[in-house]
Amino acid sequence: MAICRNQNCDRSYRQHDGIVVVDLVRILRAIHDAPRVPDPIIIQRLIELAPRIYQAGPLCAGCGQGMANVTAATESAEVNDLLRNTEVLNGYGVPT
Repeated sequence: MAICRNQNCDRSYRQHDGIVVVDLVRILRAIHDAPRVPDPIIIQRLIELAPRIYQAGPLCAGCGQGMANVTAATESAEVNDLLRNTEVLNGYGVPT
């Protein structure tokens, strides 16, 4: 699983779907840590949108550039949040 770094790519965390996924991942993480039961709508939206942002392989399917696959100080907060929370997402049945 990896995240495209190219902010102009359609599959980027900076495009519409990516912004929504980042926000929902942060919300789900907070709910998980509370611990509370997440609204099924959050899970459903993540199931729909996460596969557009989380990718397999070294190159992005949208732009062909290299992707981030580990957290690092040089990555944006959004990329690091997406990469840190894959286990939480998988625990709720969201594919990454």
